[in-house]
Amino acid sequence: MVEAALVIPVLVMLTMMVIEGGLLFWNISYAQTSSASGARTGVTQAREINYQLTIRDAVSASLRNVTATPLELIVYKADPATGRPTGMSAAGNDFSLCTTDCYVFDWNPGTRTFVQQSGRAWLPSDQEACGPLTSTDYLGVQVRLLYDGPTKMIMKARPISADTMMRLEPVPVTAGQDCKP
Repeated sequence: MVEAALVIPVLVMLTMMVIEGGLLFWNISYAQTSSASGARTGVTQAREINYQLTIRDAVSASLRNVTATPLELIVYKADPATGRPTGMSAAGNDFSLCTTDCYVFDWNPGTRTFVQQSGRAWLPSDQEACGPLTSTDYLGVQVRLLYDGPTKMIMKARPISADTMMRLEPVPVTAGQDCKP
């Protein structure tokens, strides 16, 4: 009896740690998958009007089964050397601080959708997607979530972020035609 009283709480605690750790890694996997899904969608939409909304929809669809709370979605012109938004300093991972060539979406828990912030944009007409691969821009997508373990005893609110960078697919240009969206 005494041994059971000492061992059972330890086993229950270890079991809860394994379950919560598994859920954490499951949510991290969803964040990475949704970021990659958004980037894959975005690079095929080079110079298309409202491409950022198509990316938002792809990310939202990928996050349907996530148990973490979505926080933000950032679509940005990426620096190929760092993977960070262009013009952003190397310090910090808060990509929502980008000031140009990006779209930032906040999560609205009431409507369960990402809502685009105003004032920032990376217009389709500004995307370099014409010509050889060496001159095309890179697109980045960052997804930020907040994971809170089911028991809240072992894992309390933990932010999760995942970002993916890919090169825009070149848009073919025929002779005498301008590369416009």
